[in-house]
Amino acid sequence: MSENRGAKGDKGDKGERGEGMTRGARRAIVMLFALMVALAVAALLFTAHAVNADDHKWCAAMTLLTSRPVPKPAHPAANPSRQQAYQLYRTFVELRHNLGCG
Repeated sequence: MSENRGAKGDKGDKGERGEGMTRGARRAIVMLFALMVALAVAALLFTAHAVNADDHKWCAAMTLLTSRPVPKPAHPAANPSRQQAYQLYRTFVELRHNLGCG
């Protein structure tokens, strides 16, 4: 404690009890809450739309990549590039199935 401090003064009178928030403050809080909910719903709808559009693009790509079947090579060691092409084809077919594309 500092030695330069004076004596503590008497306690003041107690103020009047407040009546809470004003009508304008309550209205502002309700409007901000409603705005927050509306923006959250809009964000969810936009995200769902974007994901759905993206899924359609992936399905189109997988359909294009798997539209021509690649035959399994009879002798993979004789031609490794055909074996690799077949493995890629099988991977794309599996991805297409996992995405739920027709």
